[in-house]
Amino acid sequence: MEKNIVELALDTPELSTLVAALSRADGNLVNVLSGNGPFTVLAPTNAAFSAFLADNGFSSLDQVPTDVLSQILLNHVIMSDVTSSDLIAAGSGYAKGSATGAGDQNISIFFDTTNGVRFNNAASVSTADIV
Repeated sequence: MEKNIVELALDTPELSTLVAALSRADGNLVNVLSGNGPFTVLAPTNAAFSAFLADNGFSSLDQVPTDVLSQILLNHVIMSDVTSSDLIAAGSGYAKGSATGAGDQNISIFFDTTNGVRFNNAASVSTADIV
């Protein structure tokens, strides 16, 4: 039986902060991502969370307001199955994320595969297609 996204994260030490963040977030994200999907999670590593905390003046995940944390996490969830080969074939474009912006519209995530797979010109994929 295939593992769900939360189970995969629990088995991956470098995603332990993601698991903690999912547990703290609004909207019962642990249960949502434990479901069948389809969805793709651009899973931030512990190092990415540490950089986010430092860049925003937080000393721990507990200091991040849960509504902010929820939107950040939802911005890492694409509500479809997307593989790295799908992105590479497209070259660049937008994928609809689960976070919402003005007017409760879903925020799109920009991707470009010119120099590896990058999202929003900031984050690179370190390990692709963990399923």
